[in-house]
Amino acid sequence: MKACPDGVDVFFDNVGGQTLEAVISNMNHRGRCAMRRISGVWRDTSRPNNLFELITKSSGRGFMTHFRHDRYEKPGALSHGCATASFSRPSIASRGSRTWQGLRDLFAGENFGKTIVAL
Repeated sequence: MKACPDGVDVFFDNVGGQTLEAVISNMNHRGRCAMRRISGVWRDTSRPNNLFELITKSSGRGFMTHFRHDRYEKPGALSHGCATASFSRPSIASRGSRTWQGLRDLFAGENFGKTIVAL
């Protein structure tokens, strides 16, 4: 990688894809990668093929902004919408075959809001 001839020590990823794959391949031993929105790429065909390499030679950490919504304008507006039920629509998967479909939809990004699996 021309931009980092000595490898990558720290990287922030917001989208995944080819850039993340290139960075993981060039990540230095014990490098660190902060990732956002990584749960949605596990079924995506354009996902990096070397995610396992990330955990074997370096560390990856995901994070979510909703824990401190008071610091961010948009997540705060989303929290208000959920609290007032103005757009709350959970996906509920009941016991049986809908359970697996509910989990598939969750990781494929097919759900809106929370996914609840009723057991």
